[in-house]
Amino acid sequence: MRLVRHTVADDTEVETIDMIGGTVIETIDAGDRVWINCRDDAHKGDNCAINVVRNVDALVVCPGDSVWWQSRNAYWTPQNNAKGIYDIAIPRIGYSGAARPKDYASVPNEKAQVLRAGSGASEQAGGSGQ
Repeated sequence: MRLVRHTVADDTEVETIDMIGGTVIETIDAGDRVWINCRDDAHKGDNCAINVVRNVDALVVCPGDSVWWQSRNAYWTPQNNAKGIYDIAIPRIGYSGAARPKDYASVPNEKAQVLRAGSGASEQAGGSGQ
């Protein structure tokens, strides 16, 4: 996390915590975990990856979705979020900057979309999917 100073409408300076995460660019189903690589939309050109627990929610994270993390959880919001569910918690493994798993292939977006359609992943806000 980074502490960031912002000037709000009335020229008052406030400090906020800049969250880590962004737009998902790649996911890999790596056995007991899912590796998620994100493009940092606030700091152009930066990418950062994490590992999360392999559960029904983690398996349907797709490129284009939004993921951010703080403490021991990642928070996922689907790109085409017709149900209006935001920040679905997925337990995180380890720290930011996770290395890309070797000997595993990326999950094609089409496969994740099929899983998403058939799994009922997090039908309700806050669904754990574990």
